[in-house]
This record gives sequence, C-alpha cells and structure tokens, in this order.
Amino acid sequence: MAHYNGGNRCTGLALRRLLYSNKMEFCMEAHSGLSSKVAAEAGFKALWASGLSVSASFGLRDRNEASWTQVAAVAGQIVQSAPGIPVLVDGDTG
Repeated sequence: MAHYNGGNRCTGLALRRLLYSNKMEFCMEAHSGLSSKVAAEAGFKALWASGLSVSASFGLRDRNEASWTQVAAVAGQIVQSAPGIPVLVDGDTG
C-alpha cells in the first residue's frame, strides 16, 4: 500500500481509508485556502467545498453566477493549503 510522503499524491488513498474505516470522521467545509488551512490544523481528515460557500465567498448567489474558472481557482487554493487532505468539491454553483 502507498505511504503518504507529502504533497497531494495520496489523497485518494486517504479518502478511501476514511470511507472504509469503522471510525466516524467529519468533513469540514472550506471556502478558501485560509479556511482549509484552519480546518487542516484543527485536525479534520477531509474537507468539503460546496458550490454555495464558494459562490458566497465571491459575494454571489448560488445561481451559477460563479464561473467554472473561479470555482476551479478556489478549489486549487483549498487543495494547496491543506496538502495530503482529501477535498470533495461540489462544482455546481446553482
């Protein structure tokens, strides 16, 4: 089995282990790089980026007003700010 050695190489494996574990874990919502870093430092093992929270972080409604480019940029910041932690992204903004 692969071992985590830094970066985001093994996040799929980390998510798989969480899903198949007998222990209950919680995913923390993150809407920016800063919020993902705070959640990671607080010990959350996985992150969730919802379309609603990403849209709201831009001051937009959850009605497809955020572009895919904006959502992808925020998702990238979230992933980079919490290396090694799986991130589930709801790309639907409406």
